[in-house]
Amino acid sequence: MINEVIKQNSLPAERYHPLITEADDLPIVEWLHELRLHQVELERQNEELRHAHVVQEESRDCYVGLYDFAPVSYLILTREGLIAEINLTAARLLGVDRKKLPPHHFSTFVAPKDVECCRLFFSDIKKHNQRNNTELMLKRSDGALFPVQMECRCVMSGGKGSMLRMTLTESKQAKGVLREHQTHTLDIEQASAEMGSWDWDIKTGRVIFNERWAKIRGYRLSDIDFHIDTWENSIYPNDFSAYDAALTAHLENRTPFFQAEYRIRTRSGSLIWLLNRGTVIQRDTEGNPLHMAGIEMDITELRNNDKIKALRIKELH
Repeated sequence: MINEVIKQNSLPAERYHPLITEADDLPIVEWLHELRLHQVELERQNEELRHAHVVQEESRDCYVGLYDFAPVSYLILTREGLIAEINLTAARLLGVDRKKLPPHHFSTFVAPKDVECCRLFFSDIKKHNQRNNTELMLKRSDGALFPVQMECRCVMSGGKGSMLRMTLTESKQAKGVLREHQTHTLDIEQASAEMGSWDWDIKTGRVIFNERWAKIRGYRLSDIDFHIDTWENSIYPNDFSAYDAALTAHLENRTPFFQAEYRIRTRSGSLIWLLNRGTVIQRDTEGNPLHMAGIEMDITELRNNDKIKALRIKELH
């Protein structure tokens, strides 16, 4: 009798599951649908974060191009006169290795006879919170003295308080270069738009390119794979060896910077000339390169003009 009752109340095996019943089927379907929607939303947010990261990297690349490779020496000092930031041009001017430069007081690079004059100049800048310039003698790390035109102003830098922002130009060309620098200060964004920039993590091969880098090649940034292969695969085969030799020489620390001119094939199939320049900005304790950054420009028109001039000279002879 008991066995008959059990048999009558048993469900077919294909309809029975210890965790899922027919009543649960609909909520589970809805639950899976919600999970899919949530996944889509997370993927969208992840894409937005990736784009924001790319934009942030672009800003850093522009900073590298415009700050480090500027023809003018830039420094930022604390109110106490310690060097907080220095671009590559200034480091070369002072004869120091920026990567190995400890927190130096700027006065260590001032000729002894001008130290007091420099101190009074900085004091006046901080007191009146205005821009001013002066001429003085600086001292390179090897002891050599040289005259410079120095322009300085006091600026606020977030939580760091007030800082002294400074430009240096050697006096033999100081006035002309300084006037040109002041004239073009407001056009710096326009200048950056003409340059492609790149930031290369040498260990992983990942390279961050800006929009201009992609546009030079006829692409959108979203079309670009952020890897060194993207860069090197676009180089015209006949020009690759010269590019590779220049890059290897700098990576091995045999040259102060990397510079190469080469052709690339654009998306439309045309060949254009590029000038590429960069430098290793980080090495490990053994001197192996870890990080490199630089800028590039389309010099096709310049190369064509030079070619025309050469042909005209040849015709004259």
